[in-house]
Amino acid sequence: MSAFCDAEENFSCETSPHIDEDIHFKDLEFDSINVDSTDFEDNETSQNDDAKVNLANLNKPLYPSSSHSGERVEKGKGFCRIYPLQQPLPEIRSFEQCVNFAEETSVTGKAEHRVKGPTELMKLYPNFDLVQSFVPDYMHAVLLVIVRQIMSLWIQTSSNDFSINQKSLRVLDHRILNIKFPQETTRKLRSTNEVLFWKASEFRIFLFVSPIILKNLISKNVYNHWLSLVHGISLLLGNEVTTNDLEEAEFALQKFVYGVKDIYGIQEQTYNIHLLHNLPQAVKSCDPLWAHSCFIYEGTLGKLKQFHHGTRGEASQILSSYAMQSILKLLILQENVKNSRVQAYIQNMQQKRHSTIRNPKINNYVVLGLQKSIKLPRVHEVELLKLLPMNNQKSLSSVVSYERMLYCNKLFSTKRQSAETDPSPKTQPHAQKEKILHHNQFGFREGRSTDDAIHQLVEKIQDAKNKQLHTMVISLDIQGAFDHLQYNSIRNSLDEINFPSHEIETLKDILIDRKVTIQTAQGPVNWSQQQGCAQGSCTGPMFWNLVANKIISEEWQPNVHLQAFADDSIFVISEPTGAKLKATAQAALTKFQHWTDKHQLKVSTEKSTTILISRLVSGPRLKWDNQIIKRSTSLKYLGVIIDNKLNWADHLMKTKLTHLHQKITRIAGTNWGLNKDLRRRLYKTVAERMILHGAAAWANPLPARQSRLLNSIQRKFLLNITGHIPLLQQPHYRL
Repeated sequence: MSAFCDAEENFSCETSPHIDEDIHFKDLEFDSINVDSTDFEDNETSQNDDAKVNLANLNKPLYPSSSHSGERVEKGKGFCRIYPLQQPLPEIRSFEQCVNFAEETSVTGKAEHRVKGPTELMKLYPNFDLVQSFVPDYMHAVLLVIVRQIMSLWIQTSSNDFSINQKSLRVLDHRILNIKFPQETTRKLRSTNEVLFWKASEFRIFLFVSPIILKNLISKNVYNHWLSLVHGISLLLGNEVTTNDLEEAEFALQKFVYGVKDIYGIQEQTYNIHLLHNLPQAVKSCDPLWAHSCFIYEGTLGKLKQFHHGTRGEASQILSSYAMQSILKLLILQENVKNSRVQAYIQNMQQKRHSTIRNPKINNYVVLGLQKSIKLPRVHEVELLKLLPMNNQKSLSSVVSYERMLYCNKLFSTKRQSAETDPSPKTQPHAQKEKILHHNQFGFREGRSTDDAIHQLVEKIQDAKNKQLHTMVISLDIQGAFDHLQYNSIRNSLDEINFPSHEIETLKDILIDRKVTIQTAQGPVNWSQQQGCAQGSCTGPMFWNLVANKIISEEWQPNVHLQAFADDSIFVISEPTGAKLKATAQAALTKFQHWTDKHQLKVSTEKSTTILISRLVSGPRLKWDNQIIKRSTSLKYLGVIIDNKLNWADHLMKTKLTHLHQKITRIAGTNWGLNKDLRRRLYKTVAERMILHGAAAWANPLPARQSRLLNSIQRKFLLNITGHIPLLQQPHYRL
């Protein structure tokens, strides 16, 4: 118990100067906030099980000294029991009252004032007071319930006044993962993504450091209300708690309980919130909260769990395992086991019971954790060899690494270990599962292809044509999109996505201090790089998709469809009249231009094209930055030529196959200088794939005229494959 007390005292010494710097608990005030918290589904026992289990089997009320009966209210799609604040506070029960209630219950068979019946503990009075001797455990009641409850309300909601937005949540994660904890702490805080898996010691650390790391991340009203809880619990955890401390803690906790209804809603006034009223009295009767907490028992329970591995007969498993381990230790100490293989087997059995691994001591260093074999780059190897004595130098190409070490009673961790950048796959959300990008962005995404993009585009055009609407397709060419992508735009886009903070910071680090160097006759010339992603890089397409996602995700008019494949953006706009079509299309282009201007991107009007799919004699002329965008009868999108009649004649006539056949024939002759099987394989792997590009969108169904055109294009290849001489009337060839 003394070690725990020292840890509490030393940790308080570490944090108290920062807390007292500009946080004055006595001056805390908060206004009333009316909220409608119906986002949670719960029942009467979900948030209170940890504290209720202590007394459930003793025929006693949940907290025997309180006479508050509580109320049942709706919460989400269910109900919960709340304990609203009453003024004055309910009277404290006495031992005699509980005995009378128990006697009445035994006679009537019904619980009286929530007392279910007599208990054997009543016989221990006056040496054991049934009411005053049961004190709240702050580990379960405060840390595992109240702190977790409030944190969940902050993190898992987004539309309430007390919610923490995604940007602030990333800042909070960054602060949490970069805290420098004192040596006495048993755990390091994990990201808020894993808050459901936090241990009680993690919630205890968060409670202590929250006044610092929550600053400017939540509203002032919510922040001051939270400080009331922190202040009250901190006073009750002191090594010496004075009468003034008890009064101040009672006032702070009452202020917190009172504010829960106004800030979070009446349904959050749970049993454990009500229990805060009784903590000062518990400290007055049974010493500070740390003196009767369950932390020390939790550690022992963790060791006992290692002695059983089944779900039946846990007690006998624990007893037999412990006895077996004790006997084995005794045999080893008495040297009754001589066989080395038996000794190794016994040691292996014992090691399975331990949660830690014995690591070697190197000079004055003790390395911790599992070792990992790594291969050093040559540059690192050379630098490390410089640190070794000349007579001890050898190859360092293959070494063993550890993530933690102990030196002079201080724990040192690698950046990876301290930041916890390798979380459990069970809790860490994978990037590909996050719905970050809009479904109309097809480029560089798993499971999306050019065929999908072409099919959706053609489907939108065909649907508007079937409805007899005037349709305009606008293809916009962004000049050097990847080369002109601004780093500031990338950083802002990264701040808006729901990603772990350490991954966001890693991506941002790529964009920091980038320079371009050119060797000249006068020496190297450097300048700072603030834009551009290398073509072919892994991060370039990802950064572009994040920036472009903003404009694709905008709320467009019902008849406006925008989709993109990387930097190839295309509009499909349809209206019943020509005037409406021009107004809607021009408004969409203006909105798109605002986005390009914001990110310093330029659209080439020479390479941008529009086509009109309509019976209008003279379609609308669209402008970009006071320059008319040229209108054509067809445009090329992702290798497929889309014409204004959707008969695909331009695509089939302008295909590269005709030019390919002419070039091959010119070089290799009519039979390409190959045998029949190789000629057929060349056609199937090259020519046929070229002509069928995007066929899923344009070839179903294929009109008779286009089918004949497709056959005529294939005919020349088939003649070369079969070696036949062309006749005036050629039959259809089928491979």
